[in-house]
Amino acid sequence: MRNDDITAATTDTMDTESFVDVHAEDALSVTVLPKHDVIGIDAKMMTTTQICVNMKARELPDKDKRAAVDIIVVLDISGSMTGKKLQLCKVTLEMLLRVLAPDDHFALITYSSNANIEIPARKMTASNKEAALKKIKSLHTIGSTNISAGIGLASQEMLAIEQPNEVRSIFLLTDGHANCGVCDANGLVELTRSYFGGDERLDQTGIESSSPQGSSGPFFLRGFGKAKSEEDVKPAFIQTKQTGPPISLHTFGYGTDHNAKLLREMASATQGGSYYFVEDDSNVGTAFGDALGGILSVVAQNAVVTLKVPQEAMNMGVEITKVYHEQSIKRDNGSYTVTVGDFYAEEARDVLFELKLAKPYSPTTEPIPHAMVSVAYADAIEKKLKQKDPICASIARPTGSEVSEANTHVSVQWVRVYATEEMKNAERHAENNDLGQARERIRMVNACIAAQCQDVQDSATLGTISEDMKLVEQGLESKAAYASHGSKYMSSTVRSHAKQRASMSSAAAPRSAYQSNKKQAMNTRFTLT
Repeated sequence: MRNDDITAATTDTMDTESFVDVHAEDALSVTVLPKHDVIGIDAKMMTTTQICVNMKARELPDKDKRAAVDIIVVLDISGSMTGKKLQLCKVTLEMLLRVLAPDDHFALITYSSNANIEIPARKMTASNKEAALKKIKSLHTIGSTNISAGIGLASQEMLAIEQPNEVRSIFLLTDGHANCGVCDANGLVELTRSYFGGDERLDQTGIESSSPQGSSGPFFLRGFGKAKSEEDVKPAFIQTKQTGPPISLHTFGYGTDHNAKLLREMASATQGGSYYFVEDDSNVGTAFGDALGGILSVVAQNAVVTLKVPQEAMNMGVEITKVYHEQSIKRDNGSYTVTVGDFYAEEARDVLFELKLAKPYSPTTEPIPHAMVSVAYADAIEKKLKQKDPICASIARPTGSEVSEANTHVSVQWVRVYATEEMKNAERHAENNDLGQARERIRMVNACIAAQCQDVQDSATLGTISEDMKLVEQGLESKAAYASHGSKYMSSTVRSHAKQRASMSSAAAPRSAYQSNKKQAMNTRFTLT
């Protein structure tokens, strides 16, 4: 892609009020890449094309400078956690406390048949850390598994923090299925969304806009203390507008007896959440470390991409026909906004979209602007809203059937999107006990990867997809394999490729193309031996 083909556009309408910083060093760099720079007007079967918005987060500006965090761990202490499982969790929590700074808040909620605040949210000063470590050592197992009480109490405790930090996260760990409180999957996902999901977004100028569901915003719990049962949780609902930075939920499924799809969907109901399959007892530390490495390196939040077709291009028939992202919203004027969420240091994220090609009044070798892309986000470290200057994606439409070479990055991103969708299809087949069709879907992905690898050399992303497909296919060998570990690999892999974020729960696994250096370092540091 030639640099002069991607030009920054000027605008008279950009909001330059003081709370939107357009000059400071950017936490995100943005590049817009058409799949083809040149598409002749006579090119056969070329009425549409793809464009990719690539966003790359900077490194942490200083090893000691990061956004302060609020972390609440929601720990399953039901009877099935007795013995080695709980002991390893205690060791992991002790390691977690050691890396937190005095300005970080930490709280611990335990749940079994009921939920309890073991450690209320407080700053991790030396004395508070010492008290927290003593409390962790005293934990023991009891009772059943009431996940709804755990997340409800965590919501209350997070709201109790009077001056929340920029990065807020919940860690939820369970080794089984919810068997008291709210037990059905849809109910738990909706509870998660109402507690932590939040509906507030940033518009094109980077200004907070009101919830699309109304000014009342999402539901939250008010009040403090124990959530003893489902009946104790339900009456506490009131309408309260979420304030402060977003809250991410990171779920950890321990062993093979848990509902992977449920935990993935609960994490997906929050901005920046992730799901980890902790297959082996000793991997709980690795998974916690991987998640913590990301949380401690957040550089941007609430990132929103706006895709718009210039009026002149609209007059030539250009129209956005598809945005390949689960958080895209089409607006009345034909533009799209895409909520991308948070970025860890060094992470890259892509938004791929398709549009109809311009039909110019006369062929031209001059690039025709087909789309305008703008990005707004909150800088988590500088605590400022930022807005990138709009970037124009241009494609030349000369006489003839010439089509320039495909941009390899765009081609690879198409494989990623395709692989993610086919894994979702395979998951649906597998859940309906049609493993043959599920395996066929994965074979189609492998064929697509093989074809693309002939043109793209040494692509880390393609390598990661290929390795993940091997694990997914192994998990589809039989109903028993799918029930025990295949469904968990599938859930973890789907989430990873959809969000371009690694969820590494084993230090022995090959490094993912999405894993940042900070996550890898913390992943290794927390590995239990």
